[in-house]
Amino acid sequence: MLDASEHDADRHWPTREHARQAVTVTTVMTAVSSRAYRDAADAAALRGLLLRIHRATRRWRCWTPDRIDGYLRGCEYDEATQGADGWRERIRLWHAPDGALIGAVHPEGPDEAWLELDPAWAHLAPELLDWAQEAHGARHAGAEVPPALQAYATADEDERQALFSARGYVDRGPMEVLHTRSLAVPAPSVPLPAGYRIRPVDLGDAFDRRCLVEITRLAFPRATFDERAIELDSRMLTEHEYLAAIAPDGGFASWCGVWSSPEIGVGQFEPVGTHPDHRRRGLASAVMARGMSWMLDRGLESACVGTGVRNASNYLYASLGFRVAELFHQWEWEG
Repeated sequence: MLDASEHDADRHWPTREHARQAVTVTTVMTAVSSRAYRDAADAAALRGLLLRIHRATRRWRCWTPDRIDGYLRGCEYDEATQGADGWRERIRLWHAPDGALIGAVHPEGPDEAWLELDPAWAHLAPELLDWAQEAHGARHAGAEVPPALQAYATADEDERQALFSARGYVDRGPMEVLHTRSLAVPAPSVPLPAGYRIRPVDLGDAFDRRCLVEITRLAFPRATFDERAIELDSRMLTEHEYLAAIAPDGGFASWCGVWSSPEIGVGQFEPVGTHPDHRRRGLASAVMARGMSWMLDRGLESACVGTGVRNASNYLYASLGFRVAELFHQWEWEG
């Protein structure tokens, strides 16, 4: 048995074999590659990354699966209807030596960078941010006053915020909030006004498709949405359904999307909205209560819903038992 001095000597003066092994390990650990987004297989890998981040942290320090599904559908929709191209190059994927997806940078708005990163590879965050800044600069090369790049971190994500601060980003405060609630707690009983009923939306029915397009445009005036978007709905990977409160005249008065991520036992609401002519009747609460039943039927344990920090819908979610789980701060970089 070695005594203390011999043990220390062995540790500080490695043999050639030790040195060879150290070089091999270093080589393997640094063989990380990155490339642009390609196709549906990458969409599945990206969804898997979000689920893996949630499993590791039990937090939503990343996007929810329904949101990445909707974002990718929006990219495909714009490509088909507005001739928008180049969106795949704005999504960058990082792979481990074994080919597993471990990180991604993607936008949502025109000058945004969302960093999704497996916690086991947290040390790669500066590399992801390097790429985001370089890509942003290249897009605005020649601009006299280029727009600021916006990046995001949760309120208590200290390392990410320290990285942004060190790079000269300015914290603009919380911009988005994610609410959660346990589905073990019964949803409140929300009576429907006389003449209204709730049922699933049939995307195969022409009338339902027209009603869905109409209510989406009315509830979200800036949304770009038509029947082409509905056709792309089947490409989304997360199981989902739309529930609508039907008005006495047969039209859609309120609706919500309900999504299931059974791998982590979590359901998501996206979107939630009410026709302007049918507001203040408790319809959004009623469809969300039905949505929680839909989630329970699939064995889910909790539900979440996200929105803007200053959105009036935050009061609705609080009344249904949701609590604030994450605050996403927006950080801006002037370059």
